[in-house]
Amino acid sequence: IHTSLTEGESLPSEILEEIALSELEEAIHTSLTEGESLPSEILEEIALSELEEAIHTSLTEGESLPSEILEEIVSKWWTEAPFKDTGLVLEGFPRTPQEANFMVDSSLYPDACVILELEEDNVCDRLVPDKMKKWREKMAKKHARRERKLDRRRKRKEKERKKRRQAKFEELVAEREARLEDRKREKEEAARFGEIDDSEDNESEDEPEIVLDEVEISDYDDEDDDDLFDDEEDETEEEAQDRVRGDIADRFDNDVNIIGQLQGTLEELNIPVILVEAFKKPKVVYYSMYQQLRSVIENRENLFAYCVPVRARQASEMLSKGYKQLSRFGKWDPVLLEKGSVIQPYQAPGRLTFPVIFRAHIYYLATLQNRIAFMERPMHYISRPSPPLAVPIRIAIVGPPKSGKSTLARRLERDHGIMCLSIGQAVRSYLAQFPESTLAKEIESHLRAGVVLPELLAVDALEMIMLNQTCQTRGYVLDGYPNTIEQVEMLLERSIIPIQILELTLGDKEMHWRGTADRHSEDRTYPLHDSSSVLDIRNSTYKRNIAVVKEYYTTQHRNWHVIDGSRSKWWLSNECYKLVNEQHSITQTYIERRSRGDAAGIYRLCVTPQECEDRLGEFGHYCPVSLATNYELLDCSHDQTMRYVAEFRARYYKMAGPKELKLFLEEPLKYVAPNCPHFLPEELPKYVNKLELKNYFPKELSFKGYCPVTYLKGYRRYEALKLGSPDFIAIYKDELYAMLDDGAFEMFMRQPWKYSGLPLPAKLPPAPKPTDVTKLPMLGYMEQTVARAIITAMTSCSDLKPKYPYINTFKSALIFIGLHLKAHNPKATHYSREKYRKKLEKFKEHCQLIPYLGSNMNKRYKPENERPFDFDYKMEEFLALKHYPLSIR
Repeated sequence: IHTSLTEGESLPSEILEEIALSELEEAIHTSLTEGESLPSEILEEIALSELEEAIHTSLTEGESLPSEILEEIVSKWWTEAPFKDTGLVLEGFPRTPQEANFMVDSSLYPDACVILELEEDNVCDRLVPDKMKKWREKMAKKHARRERKLDRRRKRKEKERKKRRQAKFEELVAEREARLEDRKREKEEAARFGEIDDSEDNESEDEPEIVLDEVEISDYDDEDDDDLFDDEEDETEEEAQDRVRGDIADRFDNDVNIIGQLQGTLEELNIPVILVEAFKKPKVVYYSMYQQLRSVIENRENLFAYCVPVRARQASEMLSKGYKQLSRFGKWDPVLLEKGSVIQPYQAPGRLTFPVIFRAHIYYLATLQNRIAFMERPMHYISRPSPPLAVPIRIAIVGPPKSGKSTLARRLERDHGIMCLSIGQAVRSYLAQFPESTLAKEIESHLRAGVVLPELLAVDALEMIMLNQTCQTRGYVLDGYPNTIEQVEMLLERSIIPIQILELTLGDKEMHWRGTADRHSEDRTYPLHDSSSVLDIRNSTYKRNIAVVKEYYTTQHRNWHVIDGSRSKWWLSNECYKLVNEQHSITQTYIERRSRGDAAGIYRLCVTPQECEDRLGEFGHYCPVSLATNYELLDCSHDQTMRYVAEFRARYYKMAGPKELKLFLEEPLKYVAPNCPHFLPEELPKYVNKLELKNYFPKELSFKGYCPVTYLKGYRRYEALKLGSPDFIAIYKDELYAMLDDGAFEMFMRQPWKYSGLPLPAKLPPAPKPTDVTKLPMLGYMEQTVARAIITAMTSCSDLKPKYPYINTFKSALIFIGLHLKAHNPKATHYSREKYRKKLEKFKEHCQLIPYLGSNMNKRYKPENERPFDFDYKMEEFLALKHYPLSIR
């Protein structure tokens, strides 16, 4: 203890255990560690205030707190910071119906009351292990205290025994000395009287020496130390566990009764009660509780929002009589707008709608799920921006026979209320609606004569039908039209341009399989011209004409989309909806920005390259953002997709990339005249190819043919002088400059004024001597001329391993290599390359006949209905090749 006080060291545990606590300290320590209540005499000794006394009584005896104390404690949680601002969770409160009534009487309304439900066994399984652990610790401490008491008692008894032995020893020593003294005195008297006996000289030797350890003392007052605690019977672990389970069961039954009463009181007070099964894992319990509290936690602004679902007829009557007003969303679905849908829902007589009344307005929802979502969070959805401008849908669907064009078109008509128009249906509708018109009489004359209706008359009828209100407001879908370039031109003459054209692709095998299924379908009421031969003719006609149509729309309007027609009708419908919704979003964004006078992108708006060329702004094909920020000329004429073209003040401006387009759309006035920092120079650099270079003869290359870019980048050193390549020549200010490579050429075209007019150094490198290819060895000559083309052809031949019918393998390989060389000859005309490319594809197709027929033919004869659908056709083609072989000329 002295070392601890002087040097600040902590006392060892064994010394701390020897320090005896007072009765008050021991009781408080037991109450804090073991959860036992303090004795009354201890409580009297500890001075508690009235509030503390009431809280202690409530916690120990389970009684309700008085209303005055509850008012003092609970009310501030609703009125004071930080609880008032952030909210709070009351754990274990209210506990009784009286406390619940107090909260309602004091206008302290909780959002909800969560009751965790458990079985008695679950409670015991959770609480018994901890309580048994505390019991074991308590018993260990009890045994430790007992051992300490026994040890102190043994030490005290040993100390008393030593004291008694010492006293006895001193007493025996005093008696021995007294005897010796008496004997000595008697001897002296006897010697004086002459009665000396020699035997008495050794009498002192008869008195033994007294040894302290050999002194015997009586143990009449010693008791067995173990007998002191015989009356205290220790509780076994089984008995303790049974006692703990009994206590938990009693408390559980009492709490269940109280919670049952509390639940009934809360329901009477209209406080939401949420029951959660708490016997599962904590994560599962939390998730279940959070799902039931989602409306309270996430949708707090909707706690007092009340929606009334009504029928569509009731909503119409309320609107017509002025009881309610249509919301600013009109007939748009706010939930669909939240999900990103920009297509106005189709609402018509007989079609289900789900209107909802919220405050003084009526909101229309497209589905029942959307109405439920809206009623849960009305404040969230009405705060969304107003719906965009309704844009009609204008699409066309083309594809081979049996690809699902009509099915997809009818599905779009049903879901979005647009008009489905095939060319035949358009003619029939026109004859039904305008039977007395001149066009109708002309069409009838051709039909009565039994001749084919001219395309011009059919397109005229289609144009008149498109003036229908449905086509003008909701839109249309062209089913299988246009299929030829002539039809496309006639539509363009009448300004009929579908915003999107969907091409459904389908293989020949799938086409014939679907045709066979349709022919044997029970739903067919009358025969159609869809036999295998008819399907092959229609398919070949489609493939022959659609390539030109696809090329036109791809290059001019960039609105051609290819979709796999072999997928299910539901997948096709979803894919089509995504494309239409995306296109609507682009169109609506363009209209909205142009109505505000802002710049807007024109990508995927069917603007032709010629129209873009005619309406280019003062910067032409150059990016105004790069010119303004970096003072660089970025030529965007190579980009024909118009992905980065913006319209501002009825003029088009091309950008170099998405970053420049974003900057231009944000602040267009910063990059156009008169606010732009740099205007387009009067003289611009221009690329000169090898053919155009001949027109400049005998003009010589400036800078002696050296690359000015590499020279300036090399800090005008001698080593940086590199001769330019004839493939990278540009003319600027009537001077020709040759650059080393593509990178140097790009840098020169961006800032030609930086590299033109550079002075040449006095010392120039010697001119290189060109190498004549004809003087190279045979292998070098072949490598520099035809090696690449021949290697490519031979590689393709080795991959295919062609075997043409009725021709040996050697000759088949030679024919394949010859066709490949002609189809990929860079010096041939485009027509010639396409001609031989088609011959090469036909050659590959004929080579596949042998393995196909071999895999489908065996020794057993197969009836016609068991053969593959195209077996007979390929067999006839194989036999015909014997007399009409393929020519490579």
